[in-house]
Amino acid sequence: MVRYRSPFIAYDRISIRSIRRMAANLARFEGEHLKQSALAAFHRYHEIDPDKTPSNASIEKASLLQVPDAVALVRFAQDPLAVRGRPPSFAGQAQLIKARSRRKDMLIPVIYLSPRRHANTLQHEKIHICQLMQPAAYPLTDSQKRLYVAKPLDRGMHYLLQTAGREAAVDFITNAVCYKTWIEMEAHHETRRGPAPLDWMIGVYRSAVPLISLRFARRLVKWTDLELGQAVEKFYAFCDLMQREVAWVAEVVDRSTVPTLRELIYEAHELF
Repeated sequence: MVRYRSPFIAYDRISIRSIRRMAANLARFEGEHLKQSALAAFHRYHEIDPDKTPSNASIEKASLLQVPDAVALVRFAQDPLAVRGRPPSFAGQAQLIKARSRRKDMLIPVIYLSPRRHANTLQHEKIHICQLMQPAAYPLTDSQKRLYVAKPLDRGMHYLLQTAGREAAVDFITNAVCYKTWIEMEAHHETRRGPAPLDWMIGVYRSAVPLISLRFARRLVKWTDLELGQAVEKFYAFCDLMQREVAWVAEVVDRSTVPTLRELIYEAHELF
């Protein structure tokens, strides 16, 4: 008999061996080499000109699940995304980046912190690093996860539209919205346990923006009303699965004024 395993794996179930392997990769990078590699990856990810971006940043290493020197921390003195002409919103970001050491590309974990960071931002982003290091990222496929790690959602979807077609882009954005909602819920659960369920969910929604992301995707992919409705329903079915499979998610819903996670998320969407 095959034992059932939930697709929702807690962030701290990541293999310590995997974290040590990352720490070994990170040990090959020091000082200015590490800093420049991390900044270059940040600029590529956001497609920003390094000559027009505040570069006053410090670099250090920190522990991850009690493994020392397992993640690089880049602390910006100024908001590095302010050059994009949008309201400040960047507090922290977790990335697995490819960096070159001795003619070999290596995967290393990096957390970027802006001056707008909150007291719990570092812990929140450390949780995201552990989540990204998990082998599986339900419901993303392996190739979709690689794209999710490499590009923001809008550019990942645009890339698939150009290279793989409309159906692949639609499948990616729908699965990515589901996955991002899960990892933001888990990170917020571990770092913000005080607020009432709806206030807590508004914080989650601010990070994950699921329904807004799907409606933005509609314009790019040119979904019909029916297709948008199908994508939203797939997202809600994912929410139903979370509520059934994850005990603490069910407890959050039980403490709220609505019977389902999908309704709690929609309430947050209406108030966002």
